[in-house]
Amino acid sequence: MPARAVSSKLVTILALGFLPAGCVADQDKASQAVQNPCQGARYLKLLADKLTAAYADKGTAAQNAAKAEFAYAIAAAKSTDQKTQIALKALQTVTEAQIPTLVTQTVSYNENLAKARETMKINEALQMSEHLAATKEIALTTATHGNAGTTHRGTTGISSCKTEAKITYQAPNCSLESDADNVKAENVNAATTDKIVLSTTDTSHPVLTVTALAKGTVTGTTHASTAEPGACINPGEDSATGTDRNNAFFTKLEHKTHTFKSTPIPLSKEDDSSKCPDDATQSVGHQYKHTTLARAICNTRKAELPSFTPLHRQELSQLVSNTQLIQALADLDNPGAEVPTGEAAKQTLVHKFFGTTPEIFKQRITDTIDKTKIDIKIRNTPIEKTPFDLAGTADGVTVLAYYLGKAEAAKAQLSDSQEKLKQSENTEKRR
Repeated sequence: MPARAVSSKLVTILALGFLPAGCVADQDKASQAVQNPCQGARYLKLLADKLTAAYADKGTAAQNAAKAEFAYAIAAAKSTDQKTQIALKALQTVTEAQIPTLVTQTVSYNENLAKARETMKINEALQMSEHLAATKEIALTTATHGNAGTTHRGTTGISSCKTEAKITYQAPNCSLESDADNVKAENVNAATTDKIVLSTTDTSHPVLTVTALAKGTVTGTTHASTAEPGACINPGEDSATGTDRNNAFFTKLEHKTHTFKSTPIPLSKEDDSSKCPDDATQSVGHQYKHTTLARAICNTRKAELPSFTPLHRQELSQLVSNTQLIQALADLDNPGAEVPTGEAAKQTLVHKFFGTTPEIFKQRITDTIDKTKIDIKIRNTPIEKTPFDLAGTADGVTVLAYYLGKAEAAKAQLSDSQEKLKQSENTEKRR
């Protein structure tokens, strides 16, 4: 493969940006400490950040595959032994074919992680919304008075003192960066816990309470109090200083303080801890449900990262069972010939190019890639690195191009020599 093609592919893989653990009953101390929605919002932020950092795949498998392919290309270009060249080119061909799959797996893996993070952020916003609505203040406007003109449930001639109640929300500051309590990053242990805990509003309590207060006897025409919105008083008995009144009727409106309850959220199915919770994805608003959150976390922990082990670091016996490698060797050795299918035939083919023992394979292939340094000076620049260390570097491109260029020059020289020999033979025949 041309040096430029190998280099550009490696750069593409390196640009990919975006460790699963088993579930063991080890509780998440941070979520256990959640007692209100502010802490719940903070916990979910920490959880999303921690899972993203721990599980995001930066394309390591694809990068390693591209690096290995580049190393095989360098080593093959340098080698002067035909069997070793075929072995290395076969490794390069098979590895090249793996890269698109590894890239696709990486993208898919990170897309699933991004969806899980989105679900956690939705629930973080829901917790913050509950926090903002949890503290209320009530302000009553100046009362308007109606003399004996109101009828209510059959009773006529009622005097009224009417006021409007305006409810405002004055939530205390909620910091998602605070570490003043136990809801902090060092206590987030979502990789192993079997459940997390969030805070939800206890809806069994009323939001507002109304209290009627009466004292003495209200006689004659009442007046709306200017000092106490919503109160009806006798004339001359109003006071802004809180003086005791002899006769008055008040309506007191208060908000009931929100209370919260801890809600445990299992991260696995109730009847099967090895599976993630079910999620009714077709139901309305399913993305706001705790089961959706639990499933997102569970799926993230169970997802398998794309993996890659370079062929030159595998066992010799593994190469014999590699169908793609057998086909590549067969085509490089005898293009168009039948590909061996029997175990004995496949073993014979692999041993022909990689050696008959693990020791020979290690010396001929593994050490050539990982240990044997290429010691060369190109344009007065000394280079002394192994093919694997050179792969993906500027020096690697230089070395690969150098050896490919030498090979092409040798072919051209041989072709020129053969042409001269042919011309000489033709001349001799004409004499």
